Amino acid sequence: MASTDKSSLMLKQMSYLCPGLHGPESRQRVERRTFGDFLENGSTPKRDQRLLIPLFQRRYCWDSKRVSGWIADAVNGKRDHLGIHNSGNIVTVEDKNESAFLLIVDGQQRITTESLLIAAIRDEALKIAKSVELVKRLEKLLYVDQDAFEKFKASDKVFNEGEDCAFSRLLPSYNDRRPYFHCITVGYSKAEDDFESKSLQWKAKMYFDAQVKKMLEKFDTDDEKLGHLEELANLTLLKMGLTFVLIENEVNLTQVFLWLQEKSLFGEAAMLYNPSPGVDFTCADLVRNLVLASVADRSIREQELFHETQWLKPVERHFRDPEKLSGVIAEFVAASGFKAETRTERHVSELETTADGFRAKYGRAASSSQTDHLMTYARFYSLYEERLRASAMLPPKPKKRFQTKNVNEKKEEIDIDNEAISQVSKQLLKDLTDFINEKQS
Repeated sequence: MASTDKSSLMLKQMSYLCPGLHGPESRQRVERRTFGDFLENGSTPKRDQRLLIPLFQRRYCWDSKRVSGWIADAVNGKRDHLGIHNSGNIVTVEDKNESAFLLIVDGQQRITTESLLIAAIRDEALKIAKSVELVKRLEKLLYVDQDAFEKFKASDKVFNEGEDCAFSRLLPSYNDRRPYFHCITVGYSKAEDDFESKSLQWKAKMYFDAQVKKMLEKFDTDDEKLGHLEELANLTLLKMGLTFVLIENEVNLTQVFLWLQEKSLFGEAAMLYNPSPGVDFTCADLVRNLVLASVADRSIREQELFHETQWLKPVERHFRDPEKLSGVIAEFVAASGFKAETRTERHVSELETTADGFRAKYGRAASSSQTDHLMTYARFYSLYEERLRASAMLPPKPKKRFQTKNVNEKKEEIDIDNEAISQVSKQLLKDLTDFINEKQS
């Protein structure tokens, strides 16, 4: 999806508006839709698009409070004059590398949660002999390839980590695939899967299963139970609405996801005094997303290869605990000369300056762990940006002991193509890998 226009290859940091998503060059199709319509039709009716969650998106992270709120909104949520409960924006862009995919820029938590609720309703309907039509209706939303799904039902298939399930409409990010695919097929699966029971997707599915089952307890006959399941399906598919946004102009996806990362990071940092339960971030998560964003313009297969060969095997799999990996990244950043006490002697990104401001304002209310993750990532980004500047042959930024904010000052742009960004990310990850191997030898 990357444009060949040179101007689109200029990365902006800490920008209030995202280039390509906002501004005069932005073109977007905006529609009010229901979840049922969106899941069935994607961006184009009768196209059977798959919904792709990029590798560099954070994992599914909704806790029990948010999951319970979803089904409560489906059943009793506040509705507009059309009887629709609007759940917010779903921002998408069509994948130019693989036309079968609709890339989810924003909205993965809601799409995943809605799909898990659909699976829970379907699984309860399977217990009722007369539910054939309802089951078919729901499975049309969960699966794009019914023939492949029928073959799966006759097998003892167990999903492997990161493996694609070609008949699933939703293709989650790499680490979320195995638990999600199990969740949407468990009603048929003949094999026992030993995936991690701590998966938040599995917990959400188990909650929905229990709630749907509880709703049916007051009914005696299968006809009554089926009627209630159909009503629940109508509520969540026809009365749960969204604002569908399709980005129609060319965008630099590396820039888009860098902007989303900063927005997510400092949106959370601004609320560190009252963090959302179950939505923890670590420095390792943020670094991973940053380097994976460097291949955002490539095909999903190329992205997966980059993820596996540059991050998963050489870095992440050395550590079961993200906290430990984050600690090693902090040591690597310090060993590279990017310490708090060396600010006046090295490059300091605007992101690090902003992070320092957030720490000063909210540091006492936040846990030391949260502020440590924030500042380690900010210094890693300064190191990363210094490498980008060197690649673009930009002169070092002048060192300032005291920096003042000038609201009229033009944001700096780094003019560098996406291939060069990818190479910088690769080299930085190689240096991190060498550092890890040296520590463990």
